Amino acid sequence: MRKIITALTFTSLLFLAIGCSSDDSSTPPPPEPTTQELLIGKWNIQEEGEITSGIKKAYVMDECSAKDTYDFTKDFQYINEYHEKQQNQDCTTHIEDGTWLLKDEKSLLLTFTSTEIPTITETADVKIVLLTATELQLEYKEEDNNTYYLHLKK
Repeated sequence: MRKIITALTFTSLLFLAIGCSSDDSSTPPPPEPTTQELLIGKWNIQEEGEITSGIKKAYVMDECSAKDTYDFTKDFQYINEYHEKQQNQDCTTHIEDGTWLLKDEKSLLLTFTSTEIPTITETADVKIVLLTATELQLEYKEEDNNTYYLHLKK
């Protein structure tokens, strides 16, 4: 009987020691990044096109337009570097810059100076369709009331 009590006591102490181990040494997981934190950075064009009757139609991209980037900076600057192929096959680089504002978790307001008439400021209300650490999908309407989309990656 004494051996059984000793064995039970030992087993109980073992379970008590295992069950009461300190969890203080574990670090809590980092907080999920905010929409703003995920958006900040330089994004490379993957695809762009038009949405008609809910169907996406991608534009054909050449080696120049495949270099396009969209940069959202921490100080709320927006820089779109886009490229166009010239008749001599060279790529010319153009910069469109402005500011960005996160309206809510699913929409942005971009403000920039018109490339056609520099004295005019334009705004674009852009819907965030998807945003992860490496992927961004946007949709927006132009003055022609057509819907366009961008698929970008970091």
